[in-house]
Amino acid sequence: MPEFLTTLWNGFTGLFSGIPEGLIAVVVYVGGTLLALWAGYNVVRRMPKLLAIILWTLLFALLVTPTVSEGQNAGIAPALIGMVFGMLIKDKNLILYNGLSMLLVWGISLLVAYCLDSYFKYRRLN
Repeated sequence: MPEFLTTLWNGFTGLFSGIPEGLIAVVVYVGGTLLALWAGYNVVRRMPKLLAIILWTLLFALLVTPTVSEGQNAGIAPALIGMVFGMLIKDKNLILYNGLSMLLVWGISLLVAYCLDSYFKYRRLN
């Protein structure tokens, strides 16, 4: 039985040898973000509407804001990771730029959520 599982596992992992690492990273990042946003939605939908919108858009901003860090692997990392990295290396500019970019995305997502909420309220009234 262990030999069968080893053969099965080697065949499964062999599927990924032909796929570029960058594509795997993007798929894992996008899939993980969508899974986290779905789980966050399932948590906040039981809360009052205003608090739910604020928390869900905050989670959205934390997960999808791109980082301003430089480097080979920085292109796929969210700004939250860049901010934590900036804290670890004590780079105030990196912390500031990543934090401000997350605040910008949060503000824009709150504005979009407000517009969508107003639109659907208007549609319900008519």
